[in-house]
Amino acid sequence: MKLVTELRGNVSNLDIVSMGRGQSSKAESFIQKTNIHKGRWIFLQNCHLIISWMPHLQKLIEKYEFQILK
Repeated sequence: MKLVTELRGNVSNLDIVSMGRGQSSKAESFIQKTNIHKGRWIFLQNCHLIISWMPHLQKLIEKYEFQILK
């Protein structure tokens, strides 16, 4: 939160998701929101609790990276 405050002035553009049971859909929603509202940050905590979802997260990030490069 300190880094976001230093770089953005406040934490109003930061979404935090503590990963675990049932949080993958919330995280994906925030990722989509971030793609729409440029400049938002997402902090995914405790990703070790949802290792099986990490390949899906990687695909989401690659999809949005490709869109940015276009």
